Amino acid sequence: MDTSTIFPFFEKGLPLRSRDLNAVFRRADAEVRHTRTCLHGMGILYGLHVTVETNTITIQAGAGVTSEGHLYCSHTPVELTNSTSPASKIIKREFKAESFGDYLDRPSTTDELNDTVEHLELNSIGTPLTSETLANKWLIVFFEVVAEDLKGCATCDKGKRANVTTKFLLIDDKVWSGNGSLPGLSAIFDCGPNTATNQSNTFTPISTTVVRLSLPDADGDSNLSDLYKNSLNTSFPGIKDELIKTCGLADTIFGLGSMGKDAASMLDVPALHPKTNGQYLYDYLRLIIRAYNEFVTTPFTRHMANLPPKTCFPKHLALGKFDANGGFSDDVRTPFYRPIFSGTTDTDFEYARQLYERLISLLINADFGSLDTEAKKELRITPSRRATFPVGMQAIPFYLKTDALQKNWRPASQFDALILSYDGTKRLQHQPFFDESDFYRIEGHVNQKITLNDKKKNQFEDLRDSLNLPFQVVLVKPLRGQDDVPSLTEFARQNPGLEHQGGVPSGGTFVVVVSGEGNTILGDFCLPYWVQPPTPKPVIADFEIKSQTTKPNEGETFVLFSTSENQNDLEWHVKGSNGDGTRLSADNHQNEYAHFFPLTNLPATHYLVTLTAKKDGRESVEKTTIVVINQKEQTPPKASFAVDAQENGDVSENGDEIKVTFTDAHKPFEIKLIFQNKSENADEYRWQLDGKLKSKAKNTFSQKFVWVAGEADPQTFTIQLTASRDGLIDIAEKTVTASLPSLNPID
Repeated sequence: MDTSTIFPFFEKGLPLRSRDLNAVFRRADAEVRHTRTCLHGMGILYGLHVTVETNTITIQAGAGVTSEGHLYCSHTPVELTNSTSPASKIIKREFKAESFGDYLDRPSTTDELNDTVEHLELNSIGTPLTSETLANKWLIVFFEVVAEDLKGCATCDKGKRANVTTKFLLIDDKVWSGNGSLPGLSAIFDCGPNTATNQSNTFTPISTTVVRLSLPDADGDSNLSDLYKNSLNTSFPGIKDELIKTCGLADTIFGLGSMGKDAASMLDVPALHPKTNGQYLYDYLRLIIRAYNEFVTTPFTRHMANLPPKTCFPKHLALGKFDANGGFSDDVRTPFYRPIFSGTTDTDFEYARQLYERLISLLINADFGSLDTEAKKELRITPSRRATFPVGMQAIPFYLKTDALQKNWRPASQFDALILSYDGTKRLQHQPFFDESDFYRIEGHVNQKITLNDKKKNQFEDLRDSLNLPFQVVLVKPLRGQDDVPSLTEFARQNPGLEHQGGVPSGGTFVVVVSGEGNTILGDFCLPYWVQPPTPKPVIADFEIKSQTTKPNEGETFVLFSTSENQNDLEWHVKGSNGDGTRLSADNHQNEYAHFFPLTNLPATHYLVTLTAKKDGRESVEKTTIVVINQKEQTPPKASFAVDAQENGDVSENGDEIKVTFTDAHKPFEIKLIFQNKSENADEYRWQLDGKLKSKAKNTFSQKFVWVAGEADPQTFTIQLTASRDGLIDIAEKTVTASLPSLNPID
């Protein structure tokens, strides 16, 4: 568009020249056409739909404006019946003209064959409109501009005039595909917004997204903060670039200088990783994207696309295209492009401006440094809404400066007078807004310890129950094989959709990730559905007598060793009594516990040894009686056992070794051995396999053994029988080995 404001003034008595009048005409004509395109739009405004019958094309009433501003308007249908013959006509250079004025000072060129286009001109006597004639043709409305000389004779000059004629043309598809086409006949799909520039000036939703954490596919030993860091480092550069580009345009439109662009340029998320393990930064970046997309999809910003360049369809409107069989489609006709401010109101503009100012506030009011303060270390639950609702209907995250954001957090509230969202910085006894919320922000717990109240509930369950909120709490650990709490990767595989959202939806599951040692909270995720907490492994209390030392005429010292399973605390307790009922007791919390059992005046003193294994409010108890005999001479127990029977395989005993021989006929290589107790002078027995208690049977003990075919070094098992009486013990031990046949190929 020519933005020059230079035009002539006419003074009284000044000779009037042709170029002065032509300049006035050019300006007036350009203003009219620019008004049409820039204030009303360009393309087909309405109507101009095409119907085809035998030898007749009907164009319905309608209106349209070319990209150069030429107006076509018909209030009645137009019927086209024939095409000219032959099917070739010279279109002069005027076809590519940019304005009428170019022809008033330049002679017409009738011999420039390179600027021609094959076409069929409709509504003239000639070739019938058969399917063969129409095949692969575009139907266009064309404004033909011809500069006509008005010379009456060879020596006189009456000037010239511009003739603008509206014609309906059939243009072969090769013109649109670039084969011999002219610049003025660009295909409409090449004429979208901003084809004249390399950089888009439109507001569109941000194309870069925050890379989601692929928890089910993550290495079980991956550090949670590393997963966040990789996501942020991958996503951040593209998001920042799009923010800078869009904010530069928005600053200009809303008259904010470079405020938004400067704020976007200063955004530096990766530098803040160590302070939050990445989870709040992850949440922050997703919040920025939602606020950005909410801004660019307002009624005002949806119309912010620039118009196509005026050279796109300067003197034609495409009505549609005939296929190879003569069938017509208007799916590819010239669309209508609205000007930048068309269809919006002052309210739309103000609403978009407030959303943009909120975006700037989000960029400059992150306060991650305050997360180390005591005020931010208090667990809080804030009523909010799900991410599908507008940002302003959600609670303000606690890592933002609440006071700075409350003014424009929810711009819609200034039109509908609704209350602003707030940051739940305190635990209130009465929360009136929970009934209307479907999401609960949960914050202030990262890097804190898991604690239990007197009812064995953690702090999340305690606060949830005090507010009577409907969601489940599940604890997971980041690594595999840690106690009875599932790993994060295993839990994610079993429960699809695990994601960090800064809280939990109503009726969902809040998943807390704790460290392997110390129960420090590393982060949180959520699921939109209810998940029953995994059943913990049972606590099993058990112990064995590791050694015994006799102190003559004083007593016995026993070293007790715990073989308990799945516990994190132990408590030993010894209780004994003499003839006067005196009680002796001792406590110890170690795996190995040595205790002296003194003699009394009684022939035998009984001591009850109790081991209690504990974990997370669960416990298991194992008890054994130790008897100290008060006599100089006594017959000690003698532990002994032998194989009594077997199923499958051949068994032989040689001293302390039991050998099982298998052949191919014995497959699978497993055997059940029955051991006969041959101990003497004992009344209590403990059968153990590889150090684990299996039975306290007095007579026989059976055990199944299994070997794997092809093992180069078959496993060896150890069977141990402990016989005891009145505090004295004896131990018999034998090994069970196997001889396997060579592994033969499978037929």
